[in-house]
Amino acid sequence: MERDLKNKVVVITGGAQGIGHAIAIKFLTQSAKVIILDLNERKGNEVVKTLAAKFGDDRVAFIKCDVTKDLDEVSSKIFKDYKHIDVLVNNAGIANELDLRAILEVNTIAVIEWTMKFREHMRTDKGGKGGTIINMSSLYGYVCDAFLPFYKASKHAVLGFTKTIGHERNYSMTGVRVVAICPGYTKSQLTDNIKNKDVKIPEEDKEDYAEYVKTMLWQEVDVVGNATEEVFRVADSGSSWAVIGGQPIEKQHKTAHHPLLDIGRPYLSDSGDPHQIVSPPHGGPAYAASPGSWSPLQNFSAPTAISSTSYVPCPLPLEFRNSKGYDVQLILL
Repeated sequence: MERDLKNKVVVITGGAQGIGHAIAIKFLTQSAKVIILDLNERKGNEVVKTLAAKFGDDRVAFIKCDVTKDLDEVSSKIFKDYKHIDVLVNNAGIANELDLRAILEVNTIAVIEWTMKFREHMRTDKGGKGGTIINMSSLYGYVCDAFLPFYKASKHAVLGFTKTIGHERNYSMTGVRVVAICPGYTKSQLTDNIKNKDVKIPEEDKEDYAEYVKTMLWQEVDVVGNATEEVFRVADSGSSWAVIGGQPIEKQHKTAHHPLLDIGRPYLSDSGDPHQIVSPPHGGPAYAASPGSWSPLQNFSAPTAISSTSYVPCPLPLEFRNSKGYDVQLILL
């Protein structure tokens, strides 16, 4: 069943910049009403002024908010002013490997607390009208490499929480759909800091991680904004969606090995720019990559080629379907 954003009231945490800002713009183009929450008051006011000029003063609002401290105060104001909230996007996040408690409070605890508060407001079995909660996990919510252990822990937790609270049993009881989005490497101020080595990670990791991220495939924030709108329209509760290279791909864990899965190590051309499906020189299964010289994709022991433009590393047998619902032909584990 496809859903429509027209006249839906949407709350977006961390909505003044980056992915949250891109989601706000996309939802506004679909005739939603958007409430942007962000800790950066100056940026929030600037963004709302710009968006209001384009979409109308009655379509967008800003509330300064620290998601770790202001839940009760801000949610009470929102529920009073807007009566019913249709969509919550838990997007606020940080990557501070030097402060475990801060990263868990923002990325995990706040997501859980905001989900439960708004879910209670939306529940059809308690007088609400139902709704949708979209929680921002990450590619790092289901894949591991040598870096950012605290960040990965926070995003793994979001994915597990979302798939559980969004389970079909819970959705049928409450009428509140909960889904997760797992963006791949996405250009933002945070990632610029990583590439410039101006990021809060241990000194011993900075040099290697800065080089490591240069090998990744990157996407613009509006790719994730567009994908989030598509996920809103079509996603089932409890599902999680990877957004890699501009294409949302539904990810469901399977209990048995998928017949298309094969064991092997994927290779990329040195350019790292995939254009077509070709076979690597070692004679193994086909991988999505450019012809030319081949080299292992560093530090990913089990990447998965999804299409000619998408790579989704995954550690477990998965079934991938693209956003239109058909099965992907190549899945490698």
